[in-house]
Parts: sequence; structure tokens; C-alpha cells
Amino acid sequence: MPSTHPLRIIWSYKRSIIIVAIAAAVLAYVASHSRTPKYTADAVVQVIPTEQVSGGALQPQQLLQLSDVYLEISQTTPVLAKGAKNMTPPVSTFYFSKHTSSATKGDLGLIDLTGESTSPKQAAQLANAYAQGFVSAINDQTNSQQQALINDLSKQINDAQSQINDLSGQVQTPAVKAKAQGLQSQVTALQQKLADQVGNASNRISVIETAAVPTTPSSPRPKRDAALALIAALLLGSGAALLWSLLAGRYSSAEEASMDLGIPIIGELPRAAPDDPAAIEAFRGLRTGIAYATFETPDTIDRIDPTAAVLQNGSGGGGALQVTSANLGAGKSYVAANLARALAAEGRAVAAVEGDLRRPTLAQQLEIRPNPGVGDVLHGEDAGLATELIQPVRLPPSAARRGGELHALPVGRRVEDPAEALSSKVMSDALKVLEDSFGTVVIDSPPVLGITDALVLVRYSNAVIFVVDARRTSRVQARRAIETLRAINAPIVGLVFNRSKTTFSPYYQEDVRGSRLPLKKQGVAP
Repeated sequence: MPSTHPLRIIWSYKRSIIIVAIAAAVLAYVASHSRTPKYTADAVVQVIPTEQVSGGALQPQQLLQLSDVYLEISQTTPVLAKGAKNMTPPVSTFYFSKHTSSATKGDLGLIDLTGESTSPKQAAQLANAYAQGFVSAINDQTNSQQQALINDLSKQINDAQSQINDLSGQVQTPAVKAKAQGLQSQVTALQQKLADQVGNASNRISVIETAAVPTTPSSPRPKRDAALALIAALLLGSGAALLWSLLAGRYSSAEEASMDLGIPIIGELPRAAPDDPAAIEAFRGLRTGIAYATFETPDTIDRIDPTAAVLQNGSGGGGALQVTSANLGAGKSYVAANLARALAAEGRAVAAVEGDLRRPTLAQQLEIRPNPGVGDVLHGEDAGLATELIQPVRLPPSAARRGGELHALPVGRRVEDPAEALSSKVMSDALKVLEDSFGTVVIDSPPVLGITDALVLVRYSNAVIFVVDARRTSRVQARRAIETLRAINAPIVGLVFNRSKTTFSPYYQEDVRGSRLPLKKQGVAP
């Protein structure tokens, strides 16, 4: 059995998803627009390694690692403290740290120092103060380290030279001469090291771009925020629709049910009030759909001739339509009763039969007495009683003018074992008598799942109509019921989707006087 495509599920909830997405976008726009504007400005500093200062080359990976090191240094307290002091007027280090940030630009050796503020001028001042503080801190630290090393080397040279001077005043023995020569060699080495250190080029940090005063705020951006909210709401709404469909297990549209169950749609009934023109027209469409529907069994699919067995008018060779569902509460009795009215309104002679002997509601739907009926026929074991006990049902004058008539055989007396009673020859003969007398018989069948009564009635039916309710029929129930019907070669005509959320056209709102059928309210019948 084909599975439901996720896109079809999402499409069936398109209206709700779009409404939620638009609402989210509007709220995001309003919330963003009400926020205080903030401005950002960027100053750029460059890290020039020793190798590049000396004319050498550095691999991109090495430059990236060096930039990361200096990025970490830019976020230290001493650097932030220098930047805070560079502000006019100076600000606290805490305030400065909350309104500044830094980031590297890949392997280019560049570092962005950003200032953020509700004032564009202060944003630029923060970024420039940050850059100056960073460069100053690095250069001060580098110069301090280099000067300390130079001072240390100079001290070592002076100490060695002092020792040489002391030895020059002593008697020049071989030992004294040797020591003096060693000290002189040490002084020479230290002097060379000192000269190298003085001429040594260290890593350099310099500001290559100062921050300019921004002219447009960096945040908020109402249009961007609204667009992002719209996209996020669409994605979340689609996910929620799929999740709800998975958890709730209900069909959201007739197309979805048809695709999942693999049977055609012959009718779609709206969530309409009694006598609503849309509901009346929906049953007219169902009547036409049955007349031109395809007849399905696992072995063959044939075209029903509209003038043939199932809907043949007049006596001799009539047909039985069985209306069933997977579960209670799907509205099968509502469909059966009003389908019988629609067929009679066309000018047919129709007999509606209560086939649900356990929870009968056909009499309530047709507004007739529940007794006598099917139970009396079965207890009397006389199939001929069916035509004697059947009750007439009121129809609008227009139906009577066309020659239509509707009779109904309600539940009647209580039957002890409904499944056995429905399987009896009396029931089979009674339905044949009604078919011969009226031509078209509509059977209000029990649900398929849980009991065998509906499967028993299949043997007397020329066509089976399966009712799926948008609120109360789950996918699992519908699939099991259809599989059960197919297992016994039930002649499934198609499905009727009850309580559809589809908006029906107002084209038929102007109804012809006297043509309105007295429809019962949906959801009363199981």
C-alpha cells in the first residue's frame, strides 16, 4: 500500500503553516523595529612576523597560528585596560570589554577590533582605542623584553671587563694570562650577542585601518529578522505538521487518504451545518461519483455502467450499496442516510436498510420510528415482511415530482446474535426482495474493525463505500479495514472523506426553492 509523501502532508497544512509563518514574521519585525539601534565600527591591525620583517617567508598555517596567539592576547585584561584608558573620557575595563570584540581574518595576519555602541561616534572611538591599546601593549611588552635582555648582556660584559682590569694589575703568571684570555673571549662573545640583539627585528603590530564613524546601524535589521523568522516558522511549521501527522495519525485531506489507501475519492463532505447548500451539493456530487466510479476488487477493475445494477431504477435487477467505515464515529450513518436522500431526489426508488444491529442510528438520521424493522423480519423468518414493515421517509416536493421515493427499514426488535442473524438466508432474501421492489438499496453497515457484521453484509452488496473521517479515523484503522475488505474481494467503489477542511465554492449558495434536502447534522451517527 502506498505511503503518504511528506510533501503532501505539509501541503495539506499549508494554510495553518503560512498563517503562523506570517504572524511570526510580523512579530519579529515589530520586535526588531522597537529595539534601540546599535552601531559597530572596525579597526584593523596587522601582525608582521620577524621572518617577514627580515625579508623571509612564512607559511599560511604558521601565520594563522601566530594570528590566533595575538588574538588571544588582544582579549587579555592588560590590553583591554589600555584601550579603556585611551577613551575620552576614560571608561572602566568592564564596560570596555562588554562593548568590544576581536576576530582574525584567516591566514592574512589581520585582526579586526570592533567597537559597538548606541552612538556611532562612540563605536568608532571604542574600535580605535582598542587598536591603539592593543598595538601599544604589544610594542611596550616587546620593547621591555628586548631592553631587559640588552641590559643583562651589558651587565655581563661590564662584569667580565672589570675582572680583566683586575687581572691586569696582578703578576702576569701563565695562570693569570690564561684567565684573562678566557675573560676576553667571553667579552667578545657577549659583545657580538649584544650587537645582534640591538639589530634584531621582532614581530611588529601596526594599525593599517582606523575605524570610521558608521552611518547605518548594524542592528536591529527588521527586514532581515522578519525574513529569518518567516523561514524559521515555515521550517518549524512543516516539521510540526509532519510530527502531528505521525503522532495523531489522522488524514488531513481526501487526497492524502486516497493516496495512502489506494482507492479513489468519490465524495468529500464539508464541515457544514444542517441543510447547508455546500453539504447538499456535496451529496449530489457523491451520487454522481458513485454512478461513474470504478469498481475495485483485488482481481479486476471494471467500469460500472450508470444504468446497470448498482443504481438501476425500477424493479427487477436492483443493486445494494453498502456504506461502512473503519471505526465508530466516522459518520457512516450520516453518509448512508443522506446518500439515500440524494438518490431519491434524483427520481429513484430507494430503500435504506439498517445493517448495524448493535448500535443502530439510521432511524434517528431519517427521523422515523426505530420499530418495526430488520429484527422483526429476522425473528419472523419471513423475507416478505421487509416490504410490509418498511417505513416511508419524507422528501422535498421536488423529489416527489421527479418520481423519487425513499423508504427505510430500521433496526426493529433486538437480535441476540447479530453476526449470525445477518448471515441467515432470511436476511439475504429480504435484501433481494427490497432490491426487486425498489431497485436501489442503501445499507448502513457496522464498522469493519472489531466485529464481522460488515464483512457478512459484503456478500449482499454490489458496491462498498468506505467512509473516512478527518477527525476520528486514524491511518492505522483505515489501512487495516481496507486490507480486511480486500481480503474478501469486497467491491470497493471508493472513499468518502467526511468533515473535510476544504473550502467549498459559494457558487451553489443560491438554492432553488424546494430543492433543499433535510440533512441531519454531521457527527451524530457512528
